[in-house]
Amino acid sequence: MAQEQDLSPEEAAVLEIPRLRDWLAMLETTSLNKSYKMVVLRVLLDRDALWDGWDLAPLAEACRAFLLGHPKLRADLPSTKTFPDPATAPLEAWTAWWRQWPLAKWLEPQGGQRWFAQHDQRFAACFACPEALRPALASLTAELVDYRLARYSAARLPAEGAADGFTAKVSHSGGQPILRLPSLEDQPGRPLGPTAIVLPDGETWIFRFVKIACNVAAPAGSETNQLPSLMRRWFGPDAGVPGTAYRVEFKPTATGWTVRPLLAETAAATAVAPSVASAPSVASVASVASVPFVDSASTAPAPLAEPAAATEVLPAQDTEAAEAAEDL
Repeated sequence: MAQEQDLSPEEAAVLEIPRLRDWLAMLETTSLNKSYKMVVLRVLLDRDALWDGWDLAPLAEACRAFLLGHPKLRADLPSTKTFPDPATAPLEAWTAWWRQWPLAKWLEPQGGQRWFAQHDQRFAACFACPEALRPALASLTAELVDYRLARYSAARLPAEGAADGFTAKVSHSGGQPILRLPSLEDQPGRPLGPTAIVLPDGETWIFRFVKIACNVAAPAGSETNQLPSLMRRWFGPDAGVPGTAYRVEFKPTATGWTVRPLLAETAAATAVAPSVASAPSVASVASVASVPFVDSASTAPAPLAEPAAATEVLPAQDTEAAEAAEDL
């Protein structure tokens, strides 16, 4: 922008200060698995509270209102065991959760530096900026925040182009069932990263989507990867073995994503395909699918991580946590 002479004199002066230049560079590159970090900044900017700060409870409530009022970002607040209805969650509980996740991430170093601090119940920026340059820095910050939120919405949340959803093939890795996904180029509207998905029985699971596969999923609040057991409940003991053709369907809704087994279609395809194990009949697959899901963990919600094996115990995290501690 400076080379194109698009900056005001004050904005150009901001870029002459290394600490402020680092702040803007961090905003442009910090990883996002949810919109929460950028929402915090957008809300503080909207209320001119970046420097003076804001008390935790009204800040958390304003961030919730921002998410609920956004036509796409509201999908970042799915129903979970912690908050079956995020819109009506008690303010005290909601504030504690918001402090534990996005605010806590901002209190940690980002880009190798600390940018925010909490004093008593007040959250505010802790890096210096000459008062005369604060409006210019706020303008540059807002531009980057809006850019990151727009990119996030386009890449991570259900898009108009994904209205019909997508299917994933049940494959295998290391002897365990996994899901092979369409590429982001072929299906730009599909999720990427930890995503809340509602199963046919209404239970919310967190599926961890990467570029071409999903091999980690568990009920919200569970610490153990349960994707292999879910696939075997739906499709039987040979789920994912070579020669089978089982598939699941993901579909976007107004409040998030759902998933269901394509029982009849995949059972029929498997019946005529060579397999190293006998494929179950349509009736037996349906029977397996009817087995109720059992959440084998009852710990508080916590973020998922890549498994080393099907029974790996994942690091403690919350439903809405990111791939890594800095990824919120």
